[in-house]
Amino acid sequence: MMDENNELFYEDAYRTSFEATVTACEKDGKGYAVLLDRTAFYPEGGGQPYDTGFLDDVRVREVHRRNGAIVHYTDGALAVGKTVTGRIDFERRFDLMQQHSGEHVFSGLVHRFFGYDNIGFHLGEKEVVLDFSGPLDPGQVRMIEEKTNAMIQKNIAVEAFYPSEEELAELEYRSKKELEGKVRIVRIQDCDVCACCGTHVKNIGEVGYAKVISLMNKRGNARIGVLFGRRATEYMAKIYDQTSEVSALLSKSPLEIAQGVRHLQKEATDKTVALNLLYTRQFQRLLQEAEPCDLYITVEEGCSMDLLRHFCDAMTAKARVCAGLLKKGEEDYQYVILSASADLKECSKLLNERFAGKGGGSKQMIQGSLHGSDTEIKVFLHELFC
Repeated sequence: MMDENNELFYEDAYRTSFEATVTACEKDGKGYAVLLDRTAFYPEGGGQPYDTGFLDDVRVREVHRRNGAIVHYTDGALAVGKTVTGRIDFERRFDLMQQHSGEHVFSGLVHRFFGYDNIGFHLGEKEVVLDFSGPLDPGQVRMIEEKTNAMIQKNIAVEAFYPSEEELAELEYRSKKELEGKVRIVRIQDCDVCACCGTHVKNIGEVGYAKVISLMNKRGNARIGVLFGRRATEYMAKIYDQTSEVSALLSKSPLEIAQGVRHLQKEATDKTVALNLLYTRQFQRLLQEAEPCDLYITVEEGCSMDLLRHFCDAMTAKARVCAGLLKKGEEDYQYVILSASADLKECSKLLNERFAGKGGGSKQMIQGSLHGSDTEIKVFLHELFC
């Protein structure tokens, strides 16, 4: 079992290499499970992912704590008793340090201003997901984001220490779970005091920048997606690229994009209303001109599915079966078929089998999607109903 004196990531989170002796190596389902007499590889824990890197030239893919020991899962075997050089993927490590330290600031401020506990923390490959014990609205989250960035700019020191039992009893601190044994405290002045076993930056200014990217309230709790450091700046760079492209397409400045989109939406709505009015008049004319028949088929492009459905429903007064095909692609159609007297359920199965379709319905109405030419579909329907 390794103690904290041999867990070099606590001694110096910025350490990128070290030497150690291999004390055990066994083949298992994840490759080889290697134990060292000391290590700078952080094992997955406390919501923070594991480090990766190399032991000599052997890749370290995962690191976990098992029964008090830190197990390095490698691609190859290492001789027991051999002295090896460990090298940490520091780009990954520092990214995780930025995310984890930034999370402490953000969660500490939520607790300070709203009294909510951090009831969930996942430091993923793409974002940090935080769950809080109460709801938050967009304005409140924006305020926390602004205060987080203001705190980052102050560049306050991040302290990590093990208080005595007496000191711990007097200390007010956040904790996400029940704790046993020695408790490691991470403190950021005027912001957060929290029990934590992760690796952190020395000064909070190294987090760089914080950006909230999502908010969802569910069952009285808030779930927030947030990025820190390099992840946040890369995200904002992508937003800038997208904004610049849309800005050029709309011939609007970046700050006028919403106005441009609203204008396009209004134009599209006006065109849709006008088009539906034309289809309504056309369908009324077709209804008036139609003669009684067994099967009536119409193929349309551009109208709404609701309008086509209403037309087919009305046409069943003259046709035993009315089928509407709405063109969506080269040979892709949405369809609706209605009848006041025929049983259409079997027709739905046959259509799906013949035209790689999806859909279903009742005896009187079926709808879904089909792939094929309108000529083939028409011939097939005539075979079924005529």
